Amino acid sequence: MSFLEFALESSLLVVIVMGIRRIFTGRIRYAAIYALWFLVFLRFLIPVNFVATPLSIGRIIPESLFERERESRGTELAVPVRTAERGIAEDKASGGRESEMLSGIRPEERSRECLIGGREDWPAALACGWAAVSGILFLWLLASNGRLLKKMKRDSIVIGVRGKVRIYASSAVKGPCLYGFFRPAIYLPFSILGDGEISGEEREQIVTHEYVHYRHGDHIWSLLRMILLAAYWFDPFMWLAVSCSKKDAELFCDETVIGLLGEDKRFDYGRMLVRMAGETSRAEFFCPVMPMSRRGQEMKKRIRAIARRKKYSRLAAVSMALVVLAAAAITCSSRISPPAEAQSAGPENESATSKSVSLSSAEEEAPVEEELFGRYIEAFTGAVNTGDTDGLSEVLYEDSAVYEQQSRIAENYYSRGIREKVKSVSIDAVHYTAPDRMEIVSRERIRVFYEDADSRLVRQSYCYGCEKIDGKWYITDMKENAAPQK
Repeated sequence: MSFLEFALESSLLVVIVMGIRRIFTGRIRYAAIYALWFLVFLRFLIPVNFVATPLSIGRIIPESLFERERESRGTELAVPVRTAERGIAEDKASGGRESEMLSGIRPEERSRECLIGGREDWPAALACGWAAVSGILFLWLLASNGRLLKKMKRDSIVIGVRGKVRIYASSAVKGPCLYGFFRPAIYLPFSILGDGEISGEEREQIVTHEYVHYRHGDHIWSLLRMILLAAYWFDPFMWLAVSCSKKDAELFCDETVIGLLGEDKRFDYGRMLVRMAGETSRAEFFCPVMPMSRRGQEMKKRIRAIARRKKYSRLAAVSMALVVLAAAAITCSSRISPPAEAQSAGPENESATSKSVSLSSAEEEAPVEEELFGRYIEAFTGAVNTGDTDGLSEVLYEDSAVYEQQSRIAENYYSRGIREKVKSVSIDAVHYTAPDRMEIVSRERIRVFYEDADSRLVRQSYCYGCEKIDGKWYITDMKENAAPQK
């Protein structure tokens, strides 16, 4: 899966969740609304697809869009393909330096390696830039949390315990909050303890609110949001998801607190929130802090949610569940591969002299060149994908250099996690140089999958030298066809 596919899927998922959130808020419990963000964060944590469904975004958006993005990151045939003989000669001329070999492959193995396509430097530069910014941002967040924790603990005193959570009073906090990951604690400002306007009942509501955040695991969610922000700092949809998930965490917390306090305390709790409303600090967004106070439009939304006693609909819950399943199928699954017949048919308009090759099975009436070429493509891709090179001896002559070359390359690709899938192949021309000798000029489109889940569509053309030995045709040589690929 390419980065473009992942970016489209993750962004679309955030948009869908925002739509679900807007439609179903007030019709179902806030617990379900808050749980929607688990799917979003899971999508960002696991940027790969394991399940194929007919609803995948890959079925909705043409694959050619993704192919153009993948091809832009590599020059598939811009790097000249080197034959075994040419590779050996060049390495002798350069002193045979091992440092010039591609990924440690011997010179004679470069022929097949180059047809995979050289990768330009700019993707690596972008990856290094992303990693550098992410690392700096994450270290800054850790340092900010460390400074805040140091300030809070400097003059804090223990004033109580709720469950397994200690309650501290500190002058370093402006409002009540739950802070910490391994040992979360509730911190209250000294002003609340000494303020005569805050009654003992209201202080109990404040502590209950922060303790509910602990029970919901919001301190863990806050750390996860911090990590994802550091990793996806460039994605505006991640910033949107983090902001909205924090708001929904407060609504879910309010809903739970009212359930614990009782319906008769609904308005008292709302008045307490209004009294505690204050400025939103930067630490509330970047640090794993679950503050209690908010102001502005968000506080208005919370007060309205508290003031209205709601009756939730089961039909709305079922409807939302179906929409969420559809969203997951669209944005978290891979496309179902088309039938083999469809894969063999390339989008290009082949010339009248081209002969399309079916790789599923060669018909008995098929010309010898088609049958031989089809068996070679099957044998090599099978060797790459399974590591078993025995099948190559059925189509490549064992005493030839090309057999040793292709066997080593297939084993190398398999050990490096490289896999191949045939999109389409065809024969452009066949030249008989003798009754028992011929040359096959091919046109091939191969999807190459790398170990890091990246993939690329490779277009290539080769001239295969074939000989009839002991009554059977074998490929004994192969070299790059200089004809341009379209």
